[in-house]
Amino acid sequence: MKNCLWLFVLLAGLAQAQTYTIQTVPNTKLIDNSYVSNPNNLLSEKTVAQINQQLAVLEKQTSAQVAVVLLSSIGDANDFDFAQGLFRLWGIGKSGNDNGLLILYVEDQHIVRIHTGYGLEGILPDATCKRIEMQFMVPHFRNGDTDAGMLAGLNEVIHIISNPQYASEVNANESPGRSAIEWFALIFMIGWAIIFSVVFLINLSMDHFKKAGSKEILSASLSVGQWLLLVLMVPIGLAYLLSLANSWILLLVVLYVYLDLLVVDKYKRVIACAHEALGKESLYKIQHFMKVQGVVWSEWALIFPIPFAFIGGRYKKIIQELPTYPRLCQKCNQKMSLQSADQNNFLTDKQQFEAKIESATYYIWQCKGCASTLIERNPSNKNYFERCMKCGVMAFQSTLKTIRLASQKQTGLQLKVGTCKYCNYTEEQELILPKLQKHGKNYNSDRTSDDSGSSWSSSSGSDSGGSWGGGDSGGGGASSRW
Repeated sequence: MKNCLWLFVLLAGLAQAQTYTIQTVPNTKLIDNSYVSNPNNLLSEKTVAQINQQLAVLEKQTSAQVAVVLLSSIGDANDFDFAQGLFRLWGIGKSGNDNGLLILYVEDQHIVRIHTGYGLEGILPDATCKRIEMQFMVPHFRNGDTDAGMLAGLNEVIHIISNPQYASEVNANESPGRSAIEWFALIFMIGWAIIFSVVFLINLSMDHFKKAGSKEILSASLSVGQWLLLVLMVPIGLAYLLSLANSWILLLVVLYVYLDLLVVDKYKRVIACAHEALGKESLYKIQHFMKVQGVVWSEWALIFPIPFAFIGGRYKKIIQELPTYPRLCQKCNQKMSLQSADQNNFLTDKQQFEAKIESATYYIWQCKGCASTLIERNPSNKNYFERCMKCGVMAFQSTLKTIRLASQKQTGLQLKVGTCKYCNYTEEQELILPKLQKHGKNYNSDRTSDDSGSSWSSSSGSDSGGSWGGGDSGGGGASSRW
């Protein structure tokens, strides 16, 4: 009897410490139409029920889909890559609108990530996602209250999605005369000094300033002195001097132009930094850097449509043109030309195969001066593949076959079968599905047991999802630790 008890405790501990992959995360939309995947019971049943009710109402009102996933561990996997892969595999959000959102909570890494679909990046930019995590979620997680943190963060997310124009409004009591301008300038200077002094201290503590002699390529940051001069001191001085001119129009126009120039300067620095990094960093990393930095254009365009409404479109075009933007040779500093024909002379058999099945895109550059070659590899967004454990080629695909449906009395059983399209290496794994809850629906109740086309084995976000809508994501969002 004691041996059985110890065995039960051991099995329970192993289940609790289970490490999940993208393919083994339970897609509860297919089990009981739940928005919450909570296999390790990190949330209480009461909280799960409350979240499901809120997200069902949100989807009915706005068509936006929000998936909440809480896992004990994802091993050594990166939270961004895990969230991006899971988002596309499930297809969260409506196809065409891409209005999906994934909240990923990983217990052993002490990390939470809000991952947005293309359609929600405008109203939930990376900076807003970060603010929600740090202000509403992380404080509760630090205190060990996962339920309260998840509910607080979701409430803010729902509020923003339901009310795109949600923002605080500043009521200015304007009255004619010199004193009104002076009061405005005084309040502006004090407010600006307080806010940006705090921002400065935060950036200083997080080491966001450019250091002298730094060799970091993907950094468009200012030095401490440049930031204090351009961001803190110049606007305060301008506000004071212009208040003496006793002209509201002149004051507001100059401040408007100053803010425009400040952001345009950042815009130019980011682009120059990205172009300089070409050939030194991966194309995917550079594009992600530009997307993260580009959040500011969409935010400022709402307040200052000129010139930011025009900058945004041009900025996206520059990101799209990065793959074919001329590179400089790292050996002789001459321009390199993009090779468009007869790639077989440059690519290995494995690289040619990845290009053929579109699991990766290769850009081949050759120097006009010294004839050196640069081969850039960029993961493709068209098909979802994993790296084969045997040959190392990104050509491994998995499918799921339901052997036994889960019910309230017994667990379900699925067989995961993976095959490498390059070397034909095959791997099989049995997956145990949890028992259904009291009012749950049968897992894959509308599918036959030999159906291998589940949403988990889809080759792209647009083909996946079951009860999800087939949405896609470009990797927007933010992550926070506690």
